[in-house]
Amino acid sequence: MLKKPALFGFLFLIAPFVANCQDTILEVDLKAPPVFDFSSEIYIEQPPLLRHLQVLSADDMEGRQTGEKGNLKAQGYILEVLYSLKAPVALQPFTFKRNGEELLGTNIIATIKGYENPERFLAVTAHFDHVGIEKNNTGDFIFNGADDNASGTSALLELVKYFKNHPPKNSIL
Repeated sequence: MLKKPALFGFLFLIAPFVANCQDTILEVDLKAPPVFDFSSEIYIEQPPLLRHLQVLSADDMEGRQTGEKGNLKAQGYILEVLYSLKAPVALQPFTFKRNGEELLGTNIIATIKGYENPERFLAVTAHFDHVGIEKNNTGDFIFNGADDNASGTSALLELVKYFKNHPPKNSIL
């Protein structure tokens, strides 16, 4: 059960998306079969998961701040992994302002087609950007973002690999 602050935070994060989808009506079928069959266990291999985490949170990613070269490097790594898995990928560029400057960001969307209900989707998300580098009196300080959210992005990359090899009943974004 979600606590009120968590639910509020979730609604706050999705409100801009929902506001931009005015023509979309979301319907929930409470009698629909579950998306996953948990009768068999899902195994994610630890070494590749940790490798993704090490790469994405390394100093040379410079904290992955959106609009900066470290973010583009992280984006390149993620795309390289997804392409190696032969996962269909779409890029969704967007612009935003930071300190009065208009910057470009990109969402990366991979799709795994369901074998039974390909028109039904489950969205699993993470963000690959982070704070970046803060210049201070002691020199550059890199905010590596292993927990926020290189770990979530790493997990998603391994989920893509798993579901490419074990197709789900419903599609996954």
